[in-house]
Amino acid sequence: MLLTVGCGGSSTNRPEMAFPAVEPVAVAVADDGTVFVGERGGRLFSVAPSGQREELARFDVATDGQRGLLGVAVSGDGSTVYATVTPSGSRRITVLRQPAGGSIETLWEGPVSADLGNGGHLVLRRSGQLVVGIGGRNEDLALTRDPTSLNGKLLGLDPAGSARQTPEILSGGWNNPYAIAEDPEGSLWVADNAPDGFKERIQAVGEDRPSYLFDGTNVPTGLVVSDDELLVCLYARGVVGRFERYGSRLDASADLAAGCRTDLVEGPDGTHWLADADGVRALRRQ
Repeated sequence: MLLTVGCGGSSTNRPEMAFPAVEPVAVAVADDGTVFVGERGGRLFSVAPSGQREELARFDVATDGQRGLLGVAVSGDGSTVYATVTPSGSRRITVLRQPAGGSIETLWEGPVSADLGNGGHLVLRRSGQLVVGIGGRNEDLALTRDPTSLNGKLLGLDPAGSARQTPEILSGGWNNPYAIAEDPEGSLWVADNAPDGFKERIQAVGEDRPSYLFDGTNVPTGLVVSDDELLVCLYARGVVGRFERYGSRLDASADLAAGCRTDLVEGPDGTHWLADADGVRALRRQ
C-alpha cells in the first residue's frame, strides 16, 4: 500500500525543547522517567525528572558517513545502559554495556560498518531480550538476502551475555532496519529505510504480518506502536506522523508534531520524546 502523508495543518505544533544536545540520534527512557540520550559524536548522557543532567560516557567513534553512536537502550530500573557504536579503531558495529558505577563492556561485535545503511538502533524487550537492527550496507544489498550474513537482519542478544555470544537471527531481508519498536502484544515492528529506487516500509516481524510501504520521501527513523495506531518520526519532513491501523490497512491521519529527526520513543507516563537536530523535545499527548 502506498501511503501519502500530508495532513499537517495546525496539528504540527513544535514542542518546546526539553534539553539541548549535539546531533542526538537515540533516546531511551527508564521506568522512573530518566531520559538517556546518545549523540552521534559519541557522548552519552542522562537527564533525571528533576532536570539533573549527567554525562555517562564519551565513546571514541568514527563519524564519517553514517557512522558514530547509533543506538541507546536502558534497563527498566535504569541500572544498565546499552549503546551501539562504530569505534574509531575497528569501525565494526558494536554493542556496548555500561552498568551503573561500572566500566564499559563489549556485549557484541558485529560486521564492519559502511558509509550508509548501518542501522544500529536498539530496543530492550519486555522479555529481557536486547534487539539490534543491522543494515544491509547500501552498496551490497545481496547481503540482506544471504542467510549466513548478519547484515540486513534483526538480531537478538542476551543483555547479560558475554562478548562471545552468538546473536539470534530474528528476521532478515531488511535494507536498513533503523527504527525498532515492540507493540503491546510483544511483537516487534521495524521501520526499514531503503536506498534510492526502493520503497521504504514499516512491517511487523513474522509471517503474514502487516507490511506498509512509503513513497520514499519520508525516511522513518523512530517508531511507537499501539493497538490502533503507529506514530512515526519522519526524518525527511521533520514531523511525527500519526497513522491509524485497521487490520491490514494503515491510513495517514495527521502530522502530530514538528521537531522530530532521528528518534521517537514513549516514556512510562505516556510522554513521547523526540530527537530533533539540536536537542530532545517532549510531547505529552492529550
